[in-house]
Amino acid sequence: MMQQDRPSLEILARYLKQDCTLTERARVEAWLSESDRNAEYLHSLAQEWTYLRDDQPLPSQPDRKKVWQYVLDNIQPLPQIQLFTKQRMIRISGIAASIALILGMGGSWLLKEKWVARQMEASISTIIAPKGQKTEMLLPDGSKVWLNAGSKLTYAADYDRRNRTINLDGEAFFDVVKDEKSPFIVRTKALDVVVKGTAFDVSAYEEDGATEVSLLRGKVEVLDKSGRLVSALQPNELLRYDKKGGKFALVRNSDAQQYSTWIQEELIFENATMEEVSRKLERWYGVQMQWEQIDQAKRYTFKIKTESLRELLQLFDKITPISYTVEGKSVKIRGKS
Repeated sequence: MMQQDRPSLEILARYLKQDCTLTERARVEAWLSESDRNAEYLHSLAQEWTYLRDDQPLPSQPDRKKVWQYVLDNIQPLPQIQLFTKQRMIRISGIAASIALILGMGGSWLLKEKWVARQMEASISTIIAPKGQKTEMLLPDGSKVWLNAGSKLTYAADYDRRNRTINLDGEAFFDVVKDEKSPFIVRTKALDVVVKGTAFDVSAYEEDGATEVSLLRGKVEVLDKSGRLVSALQPNELLRYDKKGGKFALVRNSDAQQYSTWIQEELIFENATMEEVSRKLERWYGVQMQWEQIDQAKRYTFKIKTESLRELLQLFDKITPISYTVEGKSVKIRGKS
């Protein structure tokens, strides 16, 4: 019989907590049945940690049961992440690094509650959607996030225990679970967005000249980086921050649906500049574009959905006559006179 690999510490923790799936339970029990040594290992984990919450001096040989229970109690649901290419499912734990650190130092007298809490707070989960791909994920509190190409989202291991704060570089659409006691906060370099439960889009690419917040439903408050309230948005309102000028502009009666069509694999351009078109297409297809002899003052209105890169270039040729060459991730485009 083929020997099973030892289940991850996260699976073992959920098994001991009786909070695992049927598949995980079957995997653990099959692994336990292979060897008495496996069962002894699992038993030692359950007995090994203690004194996290005790104020008394630690003995030289601590019973570490309480430390293990602390780990069990603070395990967060695994965020579920799916690339839009549907090629694979990635599961990431916000506290995996912290658990590994605790297990690695299980016999040390340094394991005190405040110390472990600091380590968990310092543990950061990072989700990246590479250029050319988009990512869908489920946060530990059940909130849904769609991360656009070329974007990065980070949050601390104590997410949903002490706060619901994330940091965004790029663009994301959020469908947030309502929690009056714990606001959901999106931090960007230019502004912060505070919500209780709603659906909205934030575009905050570092290389873009503006940061935008578009509200689909609910209500959000947008704060500047000093914490001052800039605007409380209503559905179909968009707030734009011009980085160069340092000014905010509110657009009412905006079609918020337009700003989130990318999550359905549709990209819309309406009266867009050549610079804007180029940046978004580079992210969308994961390429570098070099434009020559193209009228930079011209505005473009079109949309793409399932078109390949070459199909897009053929579409663009109908709008503005061009010739082009594609070499790997490099695309050279030249306007025809």
